[in-house]
Amino acid sequence: MTQRISDDDLCSDLRRVAEAVGESPTVTQYRERGEYGDSTLRTRFGSWSEALEAAGLDASGAKYPIPDAELIEEIQALADELGRPPTVQAMDEQGPRWSTVYTRRVGSWNAALEAAGFEPRQARQPLDRSATREELFAELERLA
Repeated sequence: MTQRISDDDLCSDLRRVAEAVGESPTVTQYRERGEYGDSTLRTRFGSWSEALEAAGLDASGAKYPIPDAELIEEIQALADELGRPPTVQAMDEQGPRWSTVYTRRVGSWNAALEAAGFEPRQARQPLDRSATREELFAELERLA
């Protein structure tokens, strides 16, 4: 059974890392020094800024408008590290920011890749929702 990490433990660890780096930590700094995953903090508190605020740290630096050029450079740097354009999952796990920072700015991950000079990934085709329930069950029975 996995034991849930308390909010107090998460906040204490954020404050410990802040003390070590001398300021409110960035996601990258926390990944390097933190005890828990940065995604745990973002999920628990709603965002990196809100996690910093919950720990009593200054979150103003986490809310500043990031220049487009900086976002593009971050995508390109991760692509260089990976040897390919990053996926959303790769950005969330290895990038300096959550992928939603980029997608909110330009509308989609493919648009962010294009802005960084990469070919966008093939868009998924929408599901065909025209089949009836009976047709779906008949197809499942045929496959079984």
